[in-house]
Amino acid sequence: MEPKKLTQQTLTGQLGVNLIEAVVLRMGSIWNPTNIDVGIDGSIELCQPGTGSALGRVLYVQSRATERSFQGETDSSLEYLCSERELAYWMQGNAPVLLIVSRPNTAEAYWVSIKDYFADAARLASRRVRFDKRADAFDESCFNALHSVAISLDTGVYLGPPARTERLVTNLLRVASFAPRIYVGDTPHRRADELFRLRDERGFVLASGWLLKNGRLLSFHDLRDWPWNELCDRGSVDDFDAHEWASSNDEDRQRDFVRMLKQCLRDKLYPRVVYRKDVECYMFRPHPDLKPFSTTYRATASRQSTREVFVELRNRKTGAVSCYRHDAFEGFFRRLEGAWYLEINPTYVFTTDGSRLSLFQGDQLSKIKRFERNPDFRRQLLMWASQLGRGEDLLTPPFPLLVFGDLFEVDLPIGIDDDAWAADGKRDGLPEGARVAELEL
Repeated sequence: MEPKKLTQQTLTGQLGVNLIEAVVLRMGSIWNPTNIDVGIDGSIELCQPGTGSALGRVLYVQSRATERSFQGETDSSLEYLCSERELAYWMQGNAPVLLIVSRPNTAEAYWVSIKDYFADAARLASRRVRFDKRADAFDESCFNALHSVAISLDTGVYLGPPARTERLVTNLLRVASFAPRIYVGDTPHRRADELFRLRDERGFVLASGWLLKNGRLLSFHDLRDWPWNELCDRGSVDDFDAHEWASSNDEDRQRDFVRMLKQCLRDKLYPRVVYRKDVECYMFRPHPDLKPFSTTYRATASRQSTREVFVELRNRKTGAVSCYRHDAFEGFFRRLEGAWYLEINPTYVFTTDGSRLSLFQGDQLSKIKRFERNPDFRRQLLMWASQLGRGEDLLTPPFPLLVFGDLFEVDLPIGIDDDAWAADGKRDGLPEGARVAELEL
C-alpha cells in the first residue's frame, strides 16, 4: 500500500497560515486556528498593544497561499477571483471575514475585509478582489485598520451555516448505445401475428427490434439477410443511420424508434424480468416453485447490496400465503436535451400465484407507497439500474441492440432541505421529467 504523502499544495497552505499567525503574534494579538476548515482558517482576537489586554474584538480569516505569481499580478497590485460558493459563505452572518492572500517564500501577505469590499454591487457581481500591494499589506502596521473592522464578541458573532453541495441522482438511465442502422422494406404482411405464424411454421427466430407499419417492415436487423428476406421484398430494402431516427423531430419517427427500443428492452430483460401489459410495467418473474428470492446490485462503486425482489406475503391470522409481491418498474424512453434515457419508476406487482394479478393490486400498491420514503425509492432504483446492465462486463458482451450507461446525476452548488423538497422533483439543473432518487452531501 502506498504511504500517505504531504503534498506541496497542503504544505504551501500551512505556510500561509503560519505567516498570518506570525504577523498576528507580532501585533501582540491572539491567533486561534480552526481545527476543521469549512471556509475559515482561523480567527484573530485583538489585544491592546503594549499591555496585552484582550479587547473582546474578533475577526475571521480565510487564507489563500501560493508560491507562484498571483493572479493579474503587477509591481503594485494583484487579483483574486472568489468562487460563488465561498463568497456566498463569507457574506453570511455578521462576522467580519478577512481574505488574506500570501506568498510565504517571500513573506508577502495582503488583506481585505470581504463584507466591506463587496458592499459594492458591481464588485460583488464580478467576484474579483483587487489588492493594492502598498495599502493592503498585512503586517503589524494594520492593527488600527483591523480594529475598525473587528466586531465585539458581546454582539454575538456568527457565520451562516457552512456552504455545501449536493449530488442528485435521478431516475433517468442513460441509453449508451443502440443498433447502428435501421432497415426498411416492403412486405405483403399486414399484421404481426402473420409473421409469428410463419416463424412457427418454418422454425426460425425473430429477434426483437422490428415493427410492421403501412405495408413496410422496419427493423434494427438487415432485412436482406435470412430469415427477414422471407418476410419482405429484398429488392425494396433501404437502410438508414439509426441516429437519423433517434435525433429526428418527426413525431412518427420518434414513436417508431421508441417502439423498437421497447422490444429490445423486453428481450434484454427476459426471462428474469417480464413485461405485464395489464399493469404496463416490468416485473420479476418467479421461479416455478414460487420460493422467495433476492438479487444483488451495486449500491456504490465499491459496495454490493442484496434486495428481496420476489416475496410471499402471509395472512397474519392463518399463516397462509395471501399473495406474492414482485419488484417492478414502469419504463419510458425519453429524449431530453438531445440524449435518450430510460425513465425508471419503481413500483410493485401483487399476484395470487406468481402470475394472476391480485384483485387487491390497487389497494396493496397504494398502501406500500404511503409508507415508502426516499431511501426505499433509491434502493429499488439502484437495483433496477444494476439489473439493466446485469451480465455486461469484460467477459460477457452486452445485449447488442440496447446498452445502458449510468443514472443521470447533477451537482448543485447549494444544499437542499429534504423536508422542503417538492414532490414533483422539479429543480434547476434537472431535465424535465426527472425525479430525484438520492441526495448526498
